[in-house]
Amino acid sequence: MSDRETAVLRALGRMGVLHAPVLHALVFADAARRSVQRYTSRLLQRNLIWRRAGFALPTARPDGHTHPIRTPDVYGLTADGKAELERLQLEPQGGEFERLIGRDRRAPLPADATLVADMLISSWCASVIDEARRAPMLVGVTCQARPTIVAGEFRQAIGAVLTLIFDPQQRSYMRPGWQIPWFDGETVKDRYRVVRLALEVDNGRAASAAIIEQAQLYTRFSQGGVYTAVFGGAPRPVILAPPGDRGPIVAAAWARGWPETPAILSSTARVQHPQHGALWGTYYTVKDTPAQQTTLLGGLVPSVEQWAQMTAGWRPGAPA
Repeated sequence: MSDRETAVLRALGRMGVLHAPVLHALVFADAARRSVQRYTSRLLQRNLIWRRAGFALPTARPDGHTHPIRTPDVYGLTADGKAELERLQLEPQGGEFERLIGRDRRAPLPADATLVADMLISSWCASVIDEARRAPMLVGVTCQARPTIVAGEFRQAIGAVLTLIFDPQQRSYMRPGWQIPWFDGETVKDRYRVVRLALEVDNGRAASAAIIEQAQLYTRFSQGGVYTAVFGGAPRPVILAPPGDRGPIVAAAWARGWPETPAILSSTARVQHPQHGALWGTYYTVKDTPAQQTTLLGGLVPSVEQWAQMTAGWRPGAPA
């Protein structure tokens, strides 16, 4: 197995599904598209990943009507691929490995409705990771889509949990630019800055009562140390809502369920910064009235302009 092939398997296991262009940007940033096709073909032949055609996405035409445009192919990890990662001993054993998503290659491929939700989750995670790795001080990443947490009688399914670990003292690039520094249980040093995020995608249909219960469960698990036991600390909820009036409704329900919540909210229309992706999208605090604009990195990097300067030396290939 080459480094690129194992990188594909590890990314798919963590994010569940990835569109072909997203996989290209994440693992093959320094390579041509034919390289992606060559590597994925080899993995498909070995039954380590699965592929299905993209789904039909309604797209507006200039005359106001909509017509479906089929999105690129979608890839995911098979159970055989997960077993291969275990055989190669590339993943730390325990909860992190168990949570990797692997589908039986003989099972029916996911339906369009399932893929739409899963792609929102994986695309956000991939965008944040792709941008964060451009900073020399990023030393570790953990990511898991669709984790389920059980604590006593309570059960919680989260869209995704993502952790970024920064070493402010690291000023030079220590790895190839395309590589993701997956954190495999190394020691978190005192000087490190850790950003933990939990993504929740609102489908636009959940009742306010259900959203309030969701926020209350986050409160219970945060204060009860459940997240610390599973993820090493409590993540900050990041809520992704449809554009329009839905965002204020979701924010109000969250604030009722958890008045002092650190949760932040964005919309699918504003979550992607044009140059710096979801890491620097437009986010707002939930607890404040009126809502205050904020960032995922908090006080670690004060502005997107400073981030642009910090990451200007990133190259997708090997460091100079």
